[in-house]
Amino acid sequence: ARQKRGDHAGHIAHKPQAMAQEFDFVLCCTGTFPFCVWCVTFLVNLVLNVFVGVRPRFVRLFRLVRLLEIGSICTASTGIFFLQRKKKAGAVPRGCDCCCPCPFPPWSLFVQVFDFLGIIAGILLAVVGGSAAEEDDDEAERRNVAMNLIVVLLNLVAVPLDLTFAVLWLRALSQQDGNLCCSPGPSGAPVGMVGQPVV
Repeated sequence: ARQKRGDHAGHIAHKPQAMAQEFDFVLCCTGTFPFCVWCVTFLVNLVLNVFVGVRPRFVRLFRLVRLLEIGSICTASTGIFFLQRKKKAGAVPRGCDCCCPCPFPPWSLFVQVFDFLGIIAGILLAVVGGSAAEEDDDEAERRNVAMNLIVVLLNLVAVPLDLTFAVLWLRALSQQDGNLCCSPGPSGAPVGMVGQPVV
């Protein structure tokens, strides 16, 4: 009976830590979405610049990927909402805990910093392209420039949202686990080791 009570006490003592290690599908997806889109954008852009001959085949794909970048407005907002709920419950996941205890998703969100360069380049191209379209009186080109400018301005909203999501997630992990990488937690047990007896 004493052994059972001890096991029960150990289970209760480790309950918050166990909760923190549960896999959270929403936060895992919303956290990794921008990084995946960024990688696809980089690869498509690389193909367009290296293999110039196949450019017409990839123009539509590139535009589609650019539209996916705007999805961060929804994913980041959703992620922040669910993160606050997990924070109140003391069960903030480190990322995709089913695969690795490393908080890769929140750190990967900082790759969006590089998108600021794309935003600046997009604005400059829109200005130059708009002037050229006016001189040539090209209606199709004007629509293309206008659409690209809209995408750039929406990215100007999406990127700060992703960075805010990253900072809030890492701050919550720092307060909960005391570390922002794969190092041992405050209790001295490696992160991911749940249910060890309390000494």
